[in-house]
Amino acid sequence: MAEIVAVNAGLPSLSAMNVTFRVQEDAAATAAAAASSSSSSSAPPAPLSSEDYLFVEARHPGTVLQGLNSLRLNNAFCDVTLCCGGQEFPCHRIVLASFSSYFQAMFSTDLIESKQERVAINGVEPQMIGMLVSYAYTSEVYISKANVQALLAAANLLDVMAVREACCRFMERQMDEMNCVGIHCFAEAHSCKVLEKRSMDYILEHFGSVYQQEEFLSLCVDKLTEIIGSDHLNVPKEEMVFEAAMLWLNKCPSLRQSFEKVLEHIRLPLISPYYLHDVIESLDVVKENQGCQRLISEAKDYLLLKDRRGELYCPRARPRRSTGTAEVIVTVGGEDDKVVLRSVESFDPLTNQWKNLACLPFAVSKHGLVVSDSTLHLAGGEFPDGSASREMWRYDPCFDSWIEMAPMNVARSELGLVMLDGFVYAVGGWEGRSRLDSVECYNPHTNCWQFTESVKMAVTSPAVVALDGLLYVTGGAVLEDGDGTDLAQVYNPKTAVWTEVTPMQIARSGSAACTLKGKLYVIGGWHASTENTDKVECYNPKTNQWTMCAPMKERRYRPGAAVVDGKIYVLGGEEGWDRYHDTIERYCDETDTWEIVGLKPFTAASHPPQNVQVSKLPNGLVIASLENYSPLCSVGLFVKAGSRYETVENQGVSHVLRLAANLTTKGASAFKICRGVEALGGSLSVTSSRETMVYTADCLRDHLDSLLEYLVSVTTAQEFRPWEVEELTSRVKIDKALAQQCPQIGVIEKLHEAAYKNALSNSLYCPEYMVGRVSPKQLQSFVEDHFTTSKMALVGLGVKHSVLRQVGEGLLSIRSGPGAPVAKSVYRGGELRVQNNDDLVHALIASEGGVAGSAEANAFTVLQRILGAGPHVKRGSNITSQLSQGIAKATTQPFDATAFNASYSDSGLFGVYTISQADSAGEVINAAIAQVRGVAEGNVSDADVTRAKNQVKADYMMSIESSEGLMEEIGAQVLTAAAYQLPDTVLQAIDTVTQDDVVEAAKKFVDCKKTMAASGHLVNTPFVDEV
Repeated sequence: MAEIVAVNAGLPSLSAMNVTFRVQEDAAATAAAAASSSSSSSAPPAPLSSEDYLFVEARHPGTVLQGLNSLRLNNAFCDVTLCCGGQEFPCHRIVLASFSSYFQAMFSTDLIESKQERVAINGVEPQMIGMLVSYAYTSEVYISKANVQALLAAANLLDVMAVREACCRFMERQMDEMNCVGIHCFAEAHSCKVLEKRSMDYILEHFGSVYQQEEFLSLCVDKLTEIIGSDHLNVPKEEMVFEAAMLWLNKCPSLRQSFEKVLEHIRLPLISPYYLHDVIESLDVVKENQGCQRLISEAKDYLLLKDRRGELYCPRARPRRSTGTAEVIVTVGGEDDKVVLRSVESFDPLTNQWKNLACLPFAVSKHGLVVSDSTLHLAGGEFPDGSASREMWRYDPCFDSWIEMAPMNVARSELGLVMLDGFVYAVGGWEGRSRLDSVECYNPHTNCWQFTESVKMAVTSPAVVALDGLLYVTGGAVLEDGDGTDLAQVYNPKTAVWTEVTPMQIARSGSAACTLKGKLYVIGGWHASTENTDKVECYNPKTNQWTMCAPMKERRYRPGAAVVDGKIYVLGGEEGWDRYHDTIERYCDETDTWEIVGLKPFTAASHPPQNVQVSKLPNGLVIASLENYSPLCSVGLFVKAGSRYETVENQGVSHVLRLAANLTTKGASAFKICRGVEALGGSLSVTSSRETMVYTADCLRDHLDSLLEYLVSVTTAQEFRPWEVEELTSRVKIDKALAQQCPQIGVIEKLHEAAYKNALSNSLYCPEYMVGRVSPKQLQSFVEDHFTTSKMALVGLGVKHSVLRQVGEGLLSIRSGPGAPVAKSVYRGGELRVQNNDDLVHALIASEGGVAGSAEANAFTVLQRILGAGPHVKRGSNITSQLSQGIAKATTQPFDATAFNASYSDSGLFGVYTISQADSAGEVINAAIAQVRGVAEGNVSDADVTRAKNQVKADYMMSIESSEGLMEEIGAQVLTAAAYQLPDTVLQAIDTVTQDDVVEAAKKFVDCKKTMAASGHLVNTPFVDEV
């Protein structure tokens, strides 16, 4: 059994040191360079030869600014005076023009001010002009709660964007429930788009507290409706939105006539019918307004006529994202590359994301599918052997499961299926030898089918919809060659009579149909024996007329169609013989236009799509699985039992526990476990970090059951025999000796010890005074405190979720509950130095970073890549990292440097790691810190950020390509949040990191209290307070 210690941090390598050599600088070369530079100021400098020396004085910009400011304060050489509110500010035109495009335009054009010695500035406070003038000469400005709004307005007027953005960031940091509305309105008035969006995001996220504040109650009607109309409004139920609107109305009773406009943005169909009847309808402001009454009636129709919701165009019925529900399109079964599928997937048009649902119990195509009140009904279809099906199944979204219902009286494929007034109708189809004209009706209350009146003409593959209490059957194949008809047949269930309406303009079969705003749309299909069609036509029942609409982008036979948020979505369908579409088209009836809005992801035909399933057992154990149909299975048990959970009394227990994973248990001897795992051709390993201990079992799929027995024994039935525990002492010493040979590990351990005063300060290795002293009793006590169901996650790759649940339900049953309390990590900062005779100095300077999974942690990760982490690209545009480039200007000695970033569940560390010669340690460390400070001052471009984000995304995707990386990623997520984010979601989170976010991360490093760990000959190594 292998023992592995996982250290999650980027370490520098000595394999590629950056070396800068001094060069001789002779007088002739210097004179030639000077002559060249003075001869033509407009010509670009010639490239430096190997004997040239580029001198850069880092303090020069600051020195020039100090000199200019001194001249200003002494009114020396000033050539313009700014006048504002009775105050005067002598300045230099060239300085004003260099820091403000406002002044640059003023002084470089024919404006009258360009020649005036006194220029009036109106519309801003004099004090703010003084602060901005001072900023132009010093690059410093003091921002406070008292001056931020006036300063931002002045910076906005004078186009001083850096100060403007700094004010925005300050206001964002001060944002809370009481002022977020005011900040949003202020940002909107001054076109601060980022602050405007983030303040709106804050309002929507914290709406439950915001709507009770004075600023919210003073909103105008338009801004109020913008807020409550958002899909992203975070409310537990829609009743809260109505209560917020009533609070606003009571504050502004003069706006009663505008309440209809407010009520239009409240999603009344999602409100409890009892609340709608007892509270809303009884209000005078609702009774007195016909528009409000119309909205109430619309909500009642939606609540009462559940089976007609597909016909009703009701934008107020769209669920808000915070409710955890969404209006999605579901695809069920079908064909792909001549293979009949059993996969079921949902598509969310708002997020453009696909999700896998429970697969069908069997593969089927050419079936009927209808929805009623979020419940799907599937009937009929064709099995892979070509036979028609009588079966009917119902999908329950609450339990993500399919339930078999009563079968039809007749087997049917290529049928039409529709829900009308609570009953399911199966129309026509193919029973294996001939077309059918029979119609069956299913009663969900009795779970029975019975025949009703037959259609006028037997059809297969008709398009069937329900509209205004009538059943419409349009088109369908009627001839042997599959050509369609233009016939439109209508059934009235009240009279049990079939009639015909105006025929379609195009005969077709295998088309899709849906209803939108009281009209019927027929889409695509098979037009003639030689072609599919992209034609779309619309039927208006009021005029009994068909009109042609804009054609689709692509020809489609047997597509699927659905209406979401007032738009028609068309998916899939055949392009030609055995060629299938993966595109999604959307139609807008207002503009009569189609557009392609997405792709359906590839689905392996031989197996259902892969998806990570996550569930939580009643005892608190989280189960996560990915059935990828690999011949190799991997199962990992993730436990919150890393070194951070140790106390003063049991230091080193997690190190010994990791080594004890192959000892005798209550169910098997150490010898039996070792030989049993070998006989299965599998492996059983354990890794540990500061936060988790992970037990992993790998084997062939056929041997999973046997190997799981050993995994359960090792993790739940430890015995810790005293003589076996004592024998681990030598292995602990070997581990420590190997770690001591690696200076990087030692420095990182010392950094954590200095940075924290508890939890994360605990070492991954058993401290010297505890070697040989960790007792079986301490091991058993640690296991009982932390190996509990609420601190564990069971993760499987290549394993069915049901199998893993069975293991989990019997696993750890003797230790359920929350386990021992855990102390929150407290960052304090500090310094630890290890003096030795090593020629190289290893130094790591850090401050508190971002919490794992947070937006701040993503910003630090991008900053890490900007500074330098990971391999360099040979002959790339960034042959060396930013750290290396900056340090190379400060020293000619060899060195290596990289950015360090480690994130944990409640804290993080970010800094720079340097390796240098002892006599140049100070130069290297200070130069590395200067690079971070440069980013904090804004010296980073959008291109730098974009390149770094691409590197982070590529590194992440490569890490989850391996089973080990994927297992670690799934385990880390579900152990922390009991949920799994798809890689696309993680990549989107990385993409949201902005240049400002990176600058803020660098500022946090610069401004926060530092921690330093160093080892080597430290005579020239600065202390942390000298950095």
